[in-house]
Amino acid sequence: MKDFAAADVTRMYREEYAQALNALGRFNLAIFGKTGTGKSTLVNAIFGESVAATGTGRPVTTGLDYYVHPNAILGIYDSRGFETGEAGDRILAALEEIVSSTRERGATEQIHAAWYTVRWSDRRFEDHQAEFVRRLHDLGLPVLFVLTQVPCNSQGQIHEEALEFARYIAGLGLPLAGGGRVFLTNAKADPFLGTVVFGLQELLDATFDTIPEVAVAALSAAQQLDWGRKRQAAKKIIATSASSALATGATPIPFSDAAILVPLQIAMIARLTAAYGTTLPSAQLASLVGSLMLSSGATT
Repeated sequence: MKDFAAADVTRMYREEYAQALNALGRFNLAIFGKTGTGKSTLVNAIFGESVAATGTGRPVTTGLDYYVHPNAILGIYDSRGFETGEAGDRILAALEEIVSSTRERGATEQIHAAWYTVRWSDRRFEDHQAEFVRRLHDLGLPVLFVLTQVPCNSQGQIHEEALEFARYIAGLGLPLAGGGRVFLTNAKADPFLGTVVFGLQELLDATFDTIPEVAVAALSAAQQLDWGRKRQAAKKIIATSASSALATGATPIPFSDAAILVPLQIAMIARLTAAYGTTLPSAQLASLVGSLMLSSGATT
């Protein structure tokens, strides 16, 4: 490593990390539901942090904001619960414009899935809500229906009235993705009531099954629930990098292998950190990687 200064490693890592994030693209999710359904709690439980608090946000129209994850691999269209009357019409008109305008642009700009949330304890799903779901479908958005804050005890028993409510919604014949299934979830445990977190993995799996292939890598990186998916992505990155390093080591070249191997290793680390959705500032990550590479005999 004596041929590489800390500044060289830092610069190479920052460039490779930016390229790795760009290669992942972005997964865009639209989430709807009345105020109090726990949309933010659900998003935080699956994506590991408040995108609204840490990301960059902008209003799209009255009642609808768009937030982008600090690493730009996740975008959230978040409604404020005003999905009736004129406010609902404005939201749908804005979504129609987004869907129409992004068809000709890259997949990073498109909305890949929608979650429609209803709090189970409301025990009612009104005609205007059903019509909103239908109009989302008409826009070409795959809609997953999510009941939130559903009580489930440590023995896995779900409140019977929540199950009955889910059966009622499923029987309405709404054009839902996920095979028309209603996903029962609870994103926050309550030790006092004895309720546990559940249903999130099923919702995430259905989202993966629903979205186009071009958005899968970004969703895998952004979500912080299923680490098995991240490990599978990491194994592919490591295997590809190992093959490149092996080919380099086996090829006679008239100078040190380090000149080629070190950049390969830096690129591998950059792709791994991107695939795991690491949210440290790039400058801080670059500094950590530089210290690691320069102190550990990375060429060996």
